Amino acid sequence: MLEATDRHGDCRTRTAAVAEECARRNLHVPTGAGLAAPFVAVAVLYGAVLLAPHAPASLAAALVLAGGFAHVVMAFIGHDAGHGCYSRIPLANDAMGLWMFIHSFTNYFGFRAMHRGHHRYTGFDQDPSGDSPKHARRVGILTHTFLVFLPLGFPLLVIVPSWLGGFGFQPEVYKASERWRIRAAMPVIGAYHYLLWLALGTGGYGWFLATYALGLWLTTLVLSLSHAGVEMYTDCKLCNTRTVASGPVVGVLTANGGYHVEHHIVPQVPWYRMPQVHRILREMGGSTHCTSSFVRLHLEAYARYWRRALESVLTSGVAARPAASGQ
Repeated sequence: MLEATDRHGDCRTRTAAVAEECARRNLHVPTGAGLAAPFVAVAVLYGAVLLAPHAPASLAAALVLAGGFAHVVMAFIGHDAGHGCYSRIPLANDAMGLWMFIHSFTNYFGFRAMHRGHHRYTGFDQDPSGDSPKHARRVGILTHTFLVFLPLGFPLLVIVPSWLGGFGFQPEVYKASERWRIRAAMPVIGAYHYLLWLALGTGGYGWFLATYALGLWLTTLVLSLSHAGVEMYTDCKLCNTRTVASGPVVGVLTANGGYHVEHHIVPQVPWYRMPQVHRILREMGGSTHCTSSFVRLHLEAYARYWRRALESVLTSGVAARPAASGQ
């Protein structure tokens, strides 16, 4: 591991300088607007769910889209709570994280345990998330489509493990001290959705599930390539992670989820301050992998997988010829 990291001395110096500048500017301090953001997102979500059944088809589709983006924002707020940067009060972080992740059927405490492992081992096989090199090597055209565009990546790699962690799954990730919290959250999640179904009715809950499915897809599109096509087996945050600086409108709709390099440098800084961190980083030289479009990023990924598949076919064909002639 030391051999892999020693080549990135300049990167580590810049990373430390960015973190120091963020601390000097107190970017980790929550704002009133940031504290209010989850309540706005929840209002948008339930407003869309309640209005969609009575709206014309085109407006209903727009409402479902708004609800989908609300799910994205709520997921990132829950993620921030896991880093302790929604509030300065630990209990408030846990309560908000649990409430935000309830809407995506994710166990907040299980997610938090996994995500801590992800930050600790980013770029290495020990990373318990789907972003580890051992998982990335298996991804190709079909796998990417299966995990991202269906989308089953988030349920299989995040939601299910966040629950299984309460029962001894990956004990090195989900420590015994965390398991009781994971198990305690399970009936809370179930009760919340039961009460939600009673309040909305079967039809209304169906509209909620429609916004959830769209939000799941959007969240996967935002996050799935944050550590794909980058340098592996290095702890250099400027080289093993990718940023998508997509602008203010998409930034608000996705809770600045594209600023992933910046998040790994200062995970204690909340989502709404990531553009400021990005500007600081850019002034100090920027990062290795930065683009401005999620669409372009996914197109480039497909091109990379096609090239890899073609090279594999050509290599296997060349290797087969000597074997055939030898026979």
